[in-house]
Amino acid sequence: VLPPAGSVGTLWMRPVYLAVYYVLTGLQMGLQLHLASLIPDRPSWLRARPWVIPLYYAISLGAGLMTCMSYLTEEVLGRRVFPWSSESIGGFMQGYGLALWAVMVSLLLASQALRAREEIGRHQAGLVLAGTLPWFLFLLASSVLTRLGLEAPPWLDALESGILLCFPLALFAAIYRYQLFDIELVVRRSLLYAAVTGALILVFYTALGAGGFIFSRLVPGGEHSVWVVSASTLLLGLLFAPLRQTLQGLIDRRFFPERQALRQRLVALAGELPALGRLPLMGRHLVDRLEEIFGARTATLLIADPETGLLSVLATAGGVEAESSLLPLDDPAVDHLRRSRRPLPAGQLAARSAVLAQRVPGFDPDGLGIPLVSQDRLIGVLLVGGKEGRRSYPGEEVDLLSLLAHHVATVFENARLFVSATYEGLTGLLRREAILEQLDKELERALRYQRPLTIAMADLDRFKDVNDRHGHLAGDSLLRRISQVVAGSLRSTDWIGRYGGEEFLLILPETEIWGAVDVAEKVRSLVQGTPVTLDDGSALCVTLSIGLASLDDLRGTTGKVTSRDLIAAADAALYAAKHSGRNRVHPVVAVA
Repeated sequence: VLPPAGSVGTLWMRPVYLAVYYVLTGLQMGLQLHLASLIPDRPSWLRARPWVIPLYYAISLGAGLMTCMSYLTEEVLGRRVFPWSSESIGGFMQGYGLALWAVMVSLLLASQALRAREEIGRHQAGLVLAGTLPWFLFLLASSVLTRLGLEAPPWLDALESGILLCFPLALFAAIYRYQLFDIELVVRRSLLYAAVTGALILVFYTALGAGGFIFSRLVPGGEHSVWVVSASTLLLGLLFAPLRQTLQGLIDRRFFPERQALRQRLVALAGELPALGRLPLMGRHLVDRLEEIFGARTATLLIADPETGLLSVLATAGGVEAESSLLPLDDPAVDHLRRSRRPLPAGQLAARSAVLAQRVPGFDPDGLGIPLVSQDRLIGVLLVGGKEGRRSYPGEEVDLLSLLAHHVATVFENARLFVSATYEGLTGLLRREAILEQLDKELERALRYQRPLTIAMADLDRFKDVNDRHGHLAGDSLLRRISQVVAGSLRSTDWIGRYGGEEFLLILPETEIWGAVDVAEKVRSLVQGTPVTLDDGSALCVTLSIGLASLDDLRGTTGKVTSRDLIAAADAALYAAKHSGRNRVHPVVAVA
């Protein structure tokens, strides 16, 4: 309701007041339609049609500006400029525009409340809708009475102020009860933009005044020169970014030191991951640090295998057992997370796929699901459990986790590409090219510094019989298990790779021939005593024959020893072990 002309002041104040009123009303209409479309989240139809939001503002502000210009031209110029009068368009806005606006906001909120999958989303939209309905009914009643030419009863006008309070009260209730918005983030950004705006205005007018003073000394009347204004505007543009960054850092340090510390810890975590090199180490470090930084009850990292189309658990934290659970990449929850490209509530994901909650160890519906996406491909999924004390994740923490996820996805993808080029998928051992490259390096070092070096060629006995009798899948399972046993029995300085078929190459730096015999005997004994369970439930035991060759024993026999010499010697020793009855270690002293 507009105040009477006499209460506003001068003749110019009322047109200005009306202009501001209608422009702000148009802006308010656009904002409320925008807000109603996003509670509790952006619907699929809006994601497919992003132009709808600008359309809200274009129509709402257009109607407000049209009404505003009609009043200004009639009040200031004293005549009509547009085909319609200010009274007619004002009546249309009051009688139809506001009522249509109220209907659209109510329908959007009702649709959001009905389609929301999670209970908290339905509560958010439903509570805001409850605050909107009294205002909607009031506008509808006023519009109907106006159209019928009836005067509104006095009690209806008396209720107007209370009805208008319902919407903001419902909005605040939804914010505090159901975490509709992150209040801290709003306060931070409000402080930031207020400080930036104030500082820029101060800089602009200071530059304008100083430039005008200096220019007037050089050119008579130069204080109003366009060059002064242009230079001040240019200075404003140049200072905006550094000034904003400086003020943001100052506000964060002064008013929100915890957020500043959190950001620094996540930046440090992002820098620590690449140095760890291997995916399992990086995954373990990531979930441990996230559990510590956010006080999460659990943390689970699943990594995607593009060849199998499956997600598997790579690392867990929070006392959760890292079970070998598998999840298809086309699972509805996983696909939804990939398409959203942002952290989502874990409860929302569980509502889309019960398999996710059942198969992922330590799944916490109060937590977050975070997609790790690199170049439009899902690299993995990070599930961070709820915080201790059932505290929610504020919006800024979600944004920081999203930024961290982009970096982690890139690091993991690079590590996976390195692993796929260096390590075998079946056995997890170095590929033939990689182990031969490592042998060249170790041999060069041993020759340069006159250090001992021994290699071993190991071969599974009668492996062909296993394939013929039990099938190649059983043979693959056997190779995988034996590779784990052999790799696990070596020292941290030793190297192992798959040389070909069922044959392995072991590099033992700083090891004489008889020390290598002890290492090889340990490996052989472990393999012999390890039964491998096949898919049909039967257990299978195999043996290993090992041939050894030492650099010290080859010196002086062939000139400069090469990798081919060492491999030939170890292969000859392996041949001798096979012909001596298998399941034994055979060292070679020299090769002619």
